[in-house]
Amino acid sequence: MTKSASTDRQMVVGDLTYTLRYGVRAMAALQDHYKLASFDEVGQRLGNPKAFGAGDIVAILWAGLRTHHRDLTMDDAMDLVDGMGLDEVQEVIGKAFDAGSPPANAEGQSGAVAGTGPR
Repeated sequence: MTKSASTDRQMVVGDLTYTLRYGVRAMAALQDHYKLASFDEVGQRLGNPKAFGAGDIVAILWAGLRTHHRDLTMDDAMDLVDGMGLDEVQEVIGKAFDAGSPPANAEGQSGAVAGTGPR
């Protein structure tokens, strides 16, 4: 199995299955969406609980769909959140994001961007 296949996670909404992947394409989509200069800035933006809201969950879902479902819009992602439920979507996003994150370093810290795996 290739690394990309092992980082994919499925979500089912109604009778349709969608595939999430949080790799470079997703991180670049979030960086562009928020108009930020770096992955660190994305992590800071999403890691701020006072600024984190429903729109962020939609954006994170949309970004994770970019590899396998490039034709889906932000509005489509919002419909998917409505169709699946906010808690369930957050759970799937968390699992998909964890699967796409680099392994922990020697100090036990993940290589993921801080705060981008909402729970």
